[in-house]
Amino acid sequence: MRPVPETVKPVTFAMQCTRCDAASVPHIDFTIVHTWAVQHAVHNPEHAAYREIIHRHWRTAPAD
Repeated sequence: MRPVPETVKPVTFAMQCTRCDAASVPHIDFTIVHTWAVQHAVHNPEHAAYREIIHRHWRTAPAD
């Protein structure tokens, strides 16, 4: 199997608070989700741990 880049959606990122499970919306720009996490921590100082979620879509094709 191999990825077929021209038919695959772009990689997106999300952040999820491990304290309350709130999460950012997936976005192709990591700085957007990083900013979400920082703002969530500012408003919830006890929420200091986050999980990075990477959505990497694959479409397969037979190997040459």
